[in-house]
Amino acid sequence: MKHGILFKSVRSIVVVVVAIFVGGFLIAIRSEPERRTTDVSIPVVQVAEAKAETRTMVIDAFGTVKPRDTLKLTAEVPGRVVFIHDGFKEGSAIDQDEVIVRIDQRTFLLDVRSAKVRIRQAVADIQRLGQEIDNLKGDIRLATANVNLTTKELSRIRALNKEDFASITSLDRSEQQDIQARMTLQAFQNSLSVTGSAMEQKQAALSMAKIDLDRAELALEKTEIRSDFNGWVLEKGVEMGEFITIGQPLGTVYRQGGLDVEVRIPLEKMQWIDPIFAQGDLPRAVVTMTGSDPNQVWQARVARVKATIDEKTRTLPMVLEVDSQKNGLISLRPGTFVRCTISGSRYDPVFVVPRHLLRPGNTLFVLEAGRLAMRKVEVLRRFKEEIFISQGLGKGDKIVLSPLAQAVDGMRLMEQKTTNPGNNS
Repeated sequence: MKHGILFKSVRSIVVVVVAIFVGGFLIAIRSEPERRTTDVSIPVVQVAEAKAETRTMVIDAFGTVKPRDTLKLTAEVPGRVVFIHDGFKEGSAIDQDEVIVRIDQRTFLLDVRSAKVRIRQAVADIQRLGQEIDNLKGDIRLATANVNLTTKELSRIRALNKEDFASITSLDRSEQQDIQARMTLQAFQNSLSVTGSAMEQKQAALSMAKIDLDRAELALEKTEIRSDFNGWVLEKGVEMGEFITIGQPLGTVYRQGGLDVEVRIPLEKMQWIDPIFAQGDLPRAVVTMTGSDPNQVWQARVARVKATIDEKTRTLPMVLEVDSQKNGLISLRPGTFVRCTISGSRYDPVFVVPRHLLRPGNTLFVLEAGRLAMRKVEVLRRFKEEIFISQGLGKGDKIVLSPLAQAVDGMRLMEQKTTNPGNNS
Protein backbone atom coordinates (compact mmCIF):
# COMPACT_ATOMS: atom_id res chain seq x y z
CA MET A 1 0.00 0.00 0.00
CA LYS A 2 2.80 2.39 0.89
CA HIS A 3 4.70 1.46 -2.30
CA GLY A 4 1.69 2.40 -4.49
CA ILE A 5 1.34 5.82 -2.89
CA LEU A 6 5.03 6.50 -3.28
CA PHE A 7 4.89 5.56 -6.99
CA LYS A 8 2.06 7.97 -7.73
CA SER A 9 3.82 10.84 -6.02
CA VAL A 10 7.04 10.28 -7.95
CA ARG A 11 5.11 10.14 -11.24
CA SER A 12 3.40 13.48 -10.54
CA ILE A 13 6.70 15.15 -9.69
CA VAL A 14 8.24 13.87 -12.92
CA VAL A 15 5.35 15.29 -15.02
CA VAL A 16 5.63 18.74 -13.42
CA VAL A 17 9.40 18.82 -13.94
CA VAL A 18 9.04 17.85 -17.63
CA ALA A 19 6.36 20.55 -18.17
CA ILE A 20 8.59 23.20 -16.62
CA PHE A 21 11.47 22.16 -18.81
CA VAL A 22 9.42 22.24 -22.02
CA GLY A 23 7.93 25.65 -21.20
CA GLY A 24 11.32 27.14 -20.54
CA PHE A 25 12.61 25.76 -23.81
CA LEU A 26 9.76 27.30 -25.82
CA ILE A 27 10.27 30.71 -24.18
CA ALA A 28 13.92 30.54 -24.97
CA ILE A 29 13.45 29.88 -28.68
CA ARG A 30 10.62 32.43 -29.39
CA SER A 31 11.17 35.43 -31.79
CA GLU A 32 10.28 39.10 -31.25
CA PRO A 33 6.89 40.10 -32.88
CA GLU A 34 7.00 42.53 -35.82
CA ARG A 35 5.63 45.99 -35.05
CA ARG A 36 3.19 47.42 -37.68
CA THR A 37 1.72 50.95 -37.97
CA THR A 38 -1.99 51.28 -39.02
CA ASP A 39 -2.78 54.06 -41.55
CA VAL A 40 -6.02 56.03 -40.72
CA SER A 41 -7.94 56.77 -44.03
CA ILE A 42 -10.12 59.93 -44.42
CA PRO A 43 -13.62 59.18 -45.84
CA VAL A 44 -14.33 60.74 -49.23
CA VAL A 45 -17.86 62.16 -49.40
CA GLN A 46 -20.03 63.83 -52.00
CA VAL A 47 -21.30 67.27 -51.08
CA ALA A 48 -23.65 69.82 -52.60
CA GLU A 49 -23.89 73.53 -51.96
CA ALA A 50 -27.12 74.68 -50.38
CA LYS A 51 -29.02 77.11 -52.61
CA ALA A 52 -31.85 79.35 -51.47
CA GLU A 53 -35.05 79.02 -53.51
CA THR A 54 -38.51 80.48 -53.72
CA ARG A 55 -41.10 77.75 -53.39
CA THR A 56 -44.88 77.72 -53.55
CA MET A 57 -46.44 75.28 -51.15
CA VAL A 58 -48.87 72.97 -52.92
CA ILE A 59 -51.47 70.53 -51.70
CA ASP A 60 -52.34 67.42 -53.66
CA ALA A 61 -55.87 66.08 -53.49
CA PHE A 62 -58.10 63.80 -55.51
CA GLY A 63 -61.73 64.15 -56.47
CA THR A 64 -64.42 63.35 -58.99
CA VAL A 65 -65.66 65.79 -61.61
CA LYS A 66 -69.29 66.86 -61.21
CA PRO A 67 -71.51 69.21 -63.23
CA ARG A 68 -71.79 72.68 -61.73
CA ASP A 69 -75.25 73.43 -63.20
CA THR A 70 -77.58 70.54 -63.89
CA LEU A 71 -80.98 71.00 -65.54
CA LYS A 72 -83.58 68.30 -65.05
CA LEU A 73 -86.07 68.50 -67.90
CA THR A 74 -89.61 67.96 -66.62
CA ALA A 75 -93.01 68.08 -68.30
CA GLU A 76 -95.23 70.96 -67.13
CA VAL A 77 -98.22 70.04 -69.32
CA PRO A 78 -99.63 66.65 -70.26
CA GLY A 79 -99.75 65.29 -73.78
CA ARG A 80 -98.23 63.00 -76.35
CA VAL A 81 -94.66 63.52 -77.56
CA VAL A 82 -94.65 64.42 -81.25
CA PHE A 83 -91.03 65.63 -81.64
CA ILE A 84 -87.62 64.76 -80.13
CA HIS A 85 -84.42 66.52 -81.15
CA ASP A 86 -81.97 64.30 -83.00
CA GLY A 87 -79.20 65.39 -80.61
CA PHE A 88 -81.18 64.48 -77.50
CA LYS A 89 -78.97 61.49 -76.70
CA GLU A 90 -76.63 60.76 -73.83
CA GLY A 91 -73.31 62.50 -74.44
CA SER A 92 -74.60 64.77 -77.23
CA ALA A 93 -74.50 68.55 -77.23
CA ILE A 94 -77.63 70.70 -76.98
CA ASP A 95 -77.72 74.42 -77.85
CA GLN A 96 -79.42 77.03 -75.73
CA ASP A 97 -83.13 77.65 -76.47
CA GLU A 98 -83.19 74.75 -78.93
CA VAL A 99 -86.40 72.68 -78.83
CA ILE A 100 -85.55 69.31 -77.31
CA VAL A 101 -89.03 67.78 -76.88
CA ARG A 102 -92.40 68.95 -78.24
CA ILE A 103 -95.78 67.82 -76.95
CA ASP A 104 -98.89 67.72 -79.14
CA GLN A 105 -100.04 71.36 -79.34
CA ARG A 106 -103.50 71.03 -80.92
CA THR A 107 -105.51 71.24 -77.69
CA PHE A 108 -103.44 74.16 -76.46
CA LEU A 109 -103.83 75.99 -79.79
CA LEU A 110 -107.62 75.64 -79.44
CA ASP A 111 -107.42 77.10 -75.94
CA VAL A 112 -105.50 80.07 -77.32
CA ARG A 113 -108.10 80.62 -80.06
CA SER A 114 -110.94 80.33 -77.55
CA ALA A 115 -109.31 82.91 -75.27
CA LYS A 116 -108.87 85.29 -78.22
CA VAL A 117 -112.56 84.92 -79.11
CA ARG A 118 -113.55 85.77 -75.55
CA ILE A 119 -111.34 88.84 -75.71
CA ARG A 120 -113.01 90.01 -78.92
CA GLN A 121 -116.43 89.42 -77.37
CA ALA A 122 -115.49 91.35 -74.24
CA VAL A 123 -114.16 94.21 -76.35
CA ALA A 124 -117.39 94.27 -78.36
CA ASP A 125 -119.48 94.33 -75.17
CA ILE A 126 -117.45 97.25 -73.86
CA GLN A 127 -117.84 99.11 -77.13
CA ARG A 128 -121.62 98.47 -77.16
CA LEU A 129 -121.92 99.61 -73.57
CA GLY A 130 -119.87 102.68 -74.37
CA GLN A 131 -122.21 103.50 -77.22
CA GLU A 132 -125.18 103.03 -74.90
CA ILE A 133 -123.59 105.46 -72.46
CA ASP A 134 -123.11 108.00 -75.21
CA ASN A 135 -126.75 107.54 -76.27
CA LEU A 136 -127.98 108.00 -72.69
CA LYS A 137 -125.94 111.17 -72.34
CA GLY A 138 -127.57 112.46 -75.55
CA ASP A 139 -131.01 111.49 -74.29
CA ILE A 140 -130.33 113.28 -71.01
CA ARG A 141 -129.39 116.44 -72.86
CA LEU A 142 -132.63 116.30 -74.89
CA ALA A 143 -134.68 115.40 -71.81
CA THR A 144 -133.13 118.30 -69.92
CA ALA A 145 -134.00 120.68 -72.73
CA ASN A 146 -137.55 119.28 -72.79
CA VAL A 147 -137.86 119.81 -69.03
CA ASN A 148 -136.74 123.38 -69.45
CA LEU A 149 -139.41 123.92 -72.10
CA THR A 150 -142.20 122.30 -70.10
CA THR A 151 -141.19 124.29 -67.04
CA LYS A 152 -141.36 127.55 -68.98
CA GLU A 153 -144.68 126.51 -70.51
CA LEU A 154 -146.08 125.68 -67.07
CA SER A 155 -144.99 129.05 -65.74
CA ARG A 156 -146.66 130.80 -68.68
CA ILE A 157 -149.94 128.87 -68.26
CA ARG A 158 -150.04 129.62 -64.55
CA ALA A 159 -149.56 133.28 -65.23
CA LEU A 160 -152.37 133.24 -67.80
CA ASN A 161 -154.58 131.29 -65.43
CA LYS A 162 -154.22 133.98 -62.79
CA GLU A 163 -155.45 136.52 -65.32
CA ASP A 164 -158.25 134.14 -66.36
CA PHE A 165 -156.77 133.85 -69.82
CA ALA A 166 -156.10 130.07 -69.44
CA SER A 167 -158.43 127.42 -68.24
CA ILE A 168 -157.83 124.98 -65.43
CA THR A 169 -157.72 122.23 -68.00
CA SER A 170 -154.81 123.86 -69.82
CA LEU A 171 -153.01 124.31 -66.52
CA ASP A 172 -153.48 120.65 -65.60
CA ARG A 173 -152.30 119.55 -69.03
CA SER A 174 -149.18 121.71 -68.74
CA GLU A 175 -148.40 120.37 -65.28
CA GLN A 176 -148.73 116.79 -66.55
CA GLN A 177 -146.37 117.52 -69.47
CA ASP A 178 -143.80 118.99 -67.06
CA ILE A 179 -144.05 116.01 -64.76
CA GLN A 180 -143.72 113.60 -67.69
CA ALA A 181 -140.63 115.42 -68.97
CA ARG A 182 -139.03 115.32 -65.54
CA MET A 183 -139.77 111.57 -65.20
CA THR A 184 -138.20 110.91 -68.59
CA LEU A 185 -135.09 112.83 -67.57
CA GLN A 186 -134.95 110.92 -64.27
CA ALA A 187 -135.19 107.58 -66.11
CA PHE A 188 -132.29 108.49 -68.39
CA GLN A 189 -130.20 109.63 -65.43
CA ASN A 190 -130.93 106.41 -63.54
CA SER A 191 -129.93 104.32 -66.55
CA LEU A 192 -126.67 106.28 -66.87
CA SER A 193 -125.83 105.85 -63.18
CA VAL A 194 -125.77 102.04 -63.44
CA THR A 195 -123.53 102.00 -66.51
CA GLY A 196 -120.45 102.53 -64.33
CA SER A 197 -120.73 99.15 -62.62
CA ALA A 198 -121.73 97.53 -65.89
CA MET A 199 -118.60 98.94 -67.53
CA GLU A 200 -116.45 97.61 -64.69
CA GLN A 201 -117.97 94.17 -65.21
CA LYS A 202 -117.28 94.32 -68.93
CA GLN A 203 -113.69 95.45 -68.32
CA ALA A 204 -113.22 92.70 -65.71
CA ALA A 205 -114.48 90.19 -68.25
CA LEU A 206 -111.97 91.56 -70.76
CA SER A 207 -109.14 91.32 -68.22
CA MET A 208 -110.12 87.75 -67.38
CA ALA A 209 -110.20 86.86 -71.04
CA LYS A 210 -106.69 88.29 -71.44
CA ILE A 211 -105.52 86.27 -68.43
CA ASP A 212 -107.02 83.15 -70.00
CA LEU A 213 -105.15 83.99 -73.20
CA ASP A 214 -101.87 84.42 -71.30
CA ARG A 215 -102.48 81.13 -69.51
CA ALA A 216 -103.29 79.36 -72.76
CA GLU A 217 -100.21 80.82 -74.48
CA LEU A 218 -98.05 79.87 -71.49
CA ALA A 219 -99.37 76.31 -71.62
CA LEU A 220 -98.71 76.30 -75.37
CA GLU A 221 -95.16 77.54 -74.73
CA LYS A 222 -94.64 74.75 -72.20
CA THR A 223 -95.36 72.16 -74.85
CA GLU A 224 -91.82 72.86 -76.13
CA ILE A 225 -89.09 71.84 -73.68
CA ARG A 226 -85.84 73.77 -74.19
CA SER A 227 -82.46 74.08 -72.51
CA ASP A 228 -81.60 77.31 -70.70
CA PHE A 229 -77.94 77.00 -71.71
CA ASN A 230 -75.53 75.26 -74.06
CA GLY A 231 -75.09 71.87 -72.49
CA TRP A 232 -74.45 68.16 -72.70
CA VAL A 233 -77.06 65.47 -72.30
CA LEU A 234 -76.51 63.34 -69.22
CA GLU A 235 -79.55 61.11 -69.64
CA LYS A 236 -82.67 60.76 -71.77
CA GLY A 237 -85.96 59.56 -70.31
CA VAL A 238 -88.62 59.90 -73.02
CA GLU A 239 -89.44 58.33 -76.38
CA MET A 240 -91.38 59.46 -79.45
CA GLY A 241 -95.16 58.94 -79.14
CA GLU A 242 -95.07 58.48 -75.39
CA PHE A 243 -97.87 60.14 -73.39
CA ILE A 244 -96.37 62.15 -70.57
CA THR A 245 -97.93 63.66 -67.49
CA ILE A 246 -97.20 66.78 -65.47
CA GLY A 247 -94.00 66.40 -63.47
CA GLN A 248 -92.70 63.45 -65.46
CA PRO A 249 -88.87 63.64 -65.88
CA LEU A 250 -87.71 63.74 -69.49
CA GLY A 251 -83.92 63.87 -69.11
CA THR A 252 -80.97 65.76 -67.64
CA VAL A 253 -78.64 68.33 -69.21
CA TYR A 254 -75.58 69.98 -67.68
CA ARG A 255 -73.97 73.27 -68.70
CA GLN A 256 -71.04 73.18 -71.10
CA GLY A 257 -67.86 74.31 -69.41
CA GLY A 258 -69.45 74.22 -65.98
CA LEU A 259 -67.60 71.50 -64.08
CA ASP A 260 -66.62 71.32 -60.42
CA VAL A 261 -64.39 69.04 -58.40
CA GLU A 262 -64.95 68.51 -54.69
CA VAL A 263 -61.79 67.69 -52.75
CA ARG A 264 -61.17 67.11 -49.06
CA ILE A 265 -58.16 68.77 -47.46
CA PRO A 266 -56.71 67.45 -44.15
CA LEU A 267 -56.76 70.11 -41.48
CA GLU A 268 -52.99 69.93 -40.94
CA LYS A 269 -52.44 70.97 -44.57
CA MET A 270 -54.68 74.02 -44.39
CA GLN A 271 -51.77 76.11 -43.09
CA TRP A 272 -50.28 76.23 -46.60
CA ILE A 273 -53.31 77.89 -48.22
CA ASP A 274 -54.92 79.68 -45.28
CA PRO A 275 -52.85 82.90 -45.78
CA ILE A 276 -54.32 83.27 -49.27
CA PHE A 277 -57.85 83.17 -47.88
CA ALA A 278 -56.80 85.65 -45.19
CA GLN A 279 -55.78 88.09 -47.96
CA GLY A 280 -59.25 87.82 -49.52
CA ASP A 281 -58.02 85.82 -52.51
CA LEU A 282 -58.89 82.34 -53.75
CA PRO A 283 -56.13 79.77 -54.31
CA ARG A 284 -55.50 78.62 -57.85
CA ALA A 285 -55.20 74.97 -58.77
CA VAL A 286 -54.34 72.61 -61.59
CA VAL A 287 -56.52 69.60 -62.47
CA THR A 288 -55.03 66.53 -64.17
CA MET A 289 -56.84 63.42 -65.33
CA THR A 290 -55.36 60.35 -63.70
CA GLY A 291 -53.77 58.05 -66.25
CA SER A 292 -53.77 60.71 -68.98
CA ASP A 293 -51.07 62.77 -70.61
CA PRO A 294 -49.44 64.72 -67.75
CA ASN A 295 -49.18 67.74 -70.04
CA GLN A 296 -52.96 67.85 -70.46
CA VAL A 297 -54.11 69.92 -67.51
CA TRP A 298 -56.96 72.28 -66.72
CA GLN A 299 -56.68 75.44 -64.72
CA ALA A 300 -59.04 75.77 -61.76
CA ARG A 301 -59.63 77.81 -58.66
CA VAL A 302 -61.06 77.20 -55.20
CA ALA A 303 -64.58 78.58 -55.52
CA ARG A 304 -65.97 77.89 -52.09
CA VAL A 305 -65.27 76.06 -48.84
CA LYS A 306 -67.91 73.94 -47.19
CA ALA A 307 -69.11 75.07 -43.77
CA THR A 308 -68.78 71.69 -42.05
CA ILE A 309 -65.71 69.57 -41.37
CA ASP A 310 -66.12 65.88 -42.12
CA GLU A 311 -66.40 64.17 -38.73
CA LYS A 312 -65.04 60.84 -39.93
CA THR A 313 -62.00 61.94 -41.93
CA ARG A 314 -61.37 65.29 -40.17
CA THR A 315 -61.03 66.98 -43.53
CA LEU A 316 -62.44 70.21 -44.90
CA PRO A 317 -64.38 69.87 -48.18
CA MET A 318 -63.62 72.41 -50.91
CA VAL A 319 -65.13 72.92 -54.34
CA LEU A 320 -62.86 73.73 -57.29
CA GLU A 321 -64.28 75.37 -60.39
CA VAL A 322 -62.55 74.17 -63.53
CA ASP A 323 -61.63 76.85 -66.06
CA SER A 324 -63.34 75.84 -69.30
CA GLN A 325 -61.56 78.41 -71.45
CA LYS A 326 -58.36 76.45 -71.77
CA ASN A 327 -57.19 73.03 -72.88
CA GLY A 328 -60.51 71.84 -74.31
CA LEU A 329 -62.85 71.00 -71.47
CA ILE A 330 -64.80 68.69 -73.77
CA SER A 331 -62.49 65.82 -72.82
CA LEU A 332 -63.20 66.35 -69.13
CA ARG A 333 -66.57 64.81 -68.31
CA PRO A 334 -68.61 64.25 -65.14
CA GLY A 335 -67.45 61.19 -63.27
CA THR A 336 -63.77 61.61 -64.22
CA PHE A 337 -61.37 60.92 -61.36
CA VAL A 338 -58.79 63.71 -61.26
CA ARG A 339 -55.81 64.89 -59.30
CA CYS A 340 -55.92 68.48 -58.07
CA THR A 341 -52.82 70.45 -57.12
CA ILE A 342 -53.73 73.54 -55.12
CA SER A 343 -51.16 76.34 -54.97
CA GLY A 344 -50.65 77.94 -51.58
CA SER A 345 -48.32 80.46 -50.00
CA ARG A 346 -44.87 81.32 -51.38
CA TYR A 347 -41.81 81.04 -49.14
CA ASP A 348 -38.54 82.84 -49.80
CA PRO A 349 -35.91 81.83 -49.00
CA VAL A 350 -36.22 78.10 -48.45
CA PHE A 351 -33.71 75.26 -48.93
CA VAL A 352 -34.94 72.08 -50.61
CA VAL A 353 -33.10 68.89 -49.63
CA PRO A 354 -33.79 65.23 -50.42
CA ARG A 355 -35.69 63.70 -47.57
CA HIS A 356 -33.27 60.83 -46.94
CA LEU A 357 -30.52 63.27 -45.97
CA LEU A 358 -32.36 64.36 -42.84
CA ARG A 359 -30.92 62.52 -39.81
CA PRO A 360 -32.70 61.82 -36.55
CA GLY A 361 -33.36 64.94 -34.52
CA ASN A 362 -33.76 67.11 -37.66
CA THR A 363 -30.00 67.04 -38.25
CA LEU A 364 -28.06 67.45 -41.48
CA PHE A 365 -24.43 66.51 -42.08
CA VAL A 366 -22.52 69.55 -43.28
CA LEU A 367 -18.85 69.76 -44.28
CA GLU A 368 -17.12 72.68 -42.57
CA ALA A 369 -13.38 73.26 -43.12
CA GLY A 370 -12.78 69.58 -43.90
CA ARG A 371 -14.64 68.31 -40.87
CA LEU A 372 -18.13 66.95 -40.25
CA ALA A 373 -20.64 69.28 -38.58
CA MET A 374 -23.97 67.89 -37.40
CA ARG A 375 -26.21 70.88 -38.14
CA LYS A 376 -29.56 71.25 -36.40
CA VAL A 377 -32.14 72.64 -38.88
CA GLU A 378 -35.75 73.79 -38.74
CA VAL A 379 -37.94 71.81 -41.13
CA LEU A 380 -40.70 73.89 -42.68
CA ARG A 381 -42.40 71.00 -44.44
CA ARG A 382 -41.93 67.38 -45.45
CA PHE A 383 -43.39 66.93 -48.93
CA LYS A 384 -43.07 63.70 -50.88
CA GLU A 385 -39.32 62.97 -51.19
CA GLU A 386 -38.23 66.48 -50.21
CA ILE A 387 -37.87 68.53 -47.11
CA PHE A 388 -38.12 72.31 -47.00
CA ILE A 389 -35.71 73.91 -44.54
CA SER A 390 -36.40 77.42 -43.31
CA GLN A 391 -33.60 77.86 -40.76
CA GLY A 392 -30.28 76.23 -39.95
CA LEU A 393 -28.78 76.34 -43.44
CA GLY A 394 -27.08 79.16 -45.26
CA LYS A 395 -26.34 79.83 -48.89
CA GLY A 396 -23.21 77.92 -49.90
CA ASP A 397 -23.22 75.43 -47.02
CA LYS A 398 -21.84 72.08 -48.14
CA ILE A 399 -24.34 69.33 -47.43
CA VAL A 400 -22.93 65.81 -47.14
CA LEU A 401 -24.72 63.44 -49.50
CA SER A 402 -22.74 60.24 -48.89
CA PRO A 403 -23.75 57.84 -46.11
CA LEU A 404 -21.39 57.80 -43.13
CA ALA A 405 -21.07 54.83 -40.82
CA GLN A 406 -20.25 55.69 -37.20
CA ALA A 407 -20.28 59.41 -37.93
CA VAL A 408 -18.73 61.58 -35.26
CA ASP A 409 -19.10 65.33 -35.01
CA GLY A 410 -15.81 66.91 -36.04
CA MET A 411 -14.38 63.92 -37.90
CA ARG A 412 -12.19 64.65 -40.92
CA LEU A 413 -13.78 64.31 -44.37
CA MET A 414 -12.57 64.69 -47.93
CA GLU A 415 -14.86 66.52 -50.41
CA GLN A 416 -15.99 65.25 -53.79
CA LYS A 417 -18.05 67.72 -55.80
CA THR A 418 -21.56 66.80 -57.02
CA THR A 419 -24.86 68.40 -58.02
CA ASN A 420 -27.37 70.40 -56.05
CA PRO A 421 -29.46 68.11 -53.81
CA GLY A 422 -32.65 70.01 -54.51
CA ASN A 423 -32.56 69.95 -58.32
CA ASN A 424 -34.86 66.94 -58.54
CA SER A 425 -37.77 68.96 -57.25
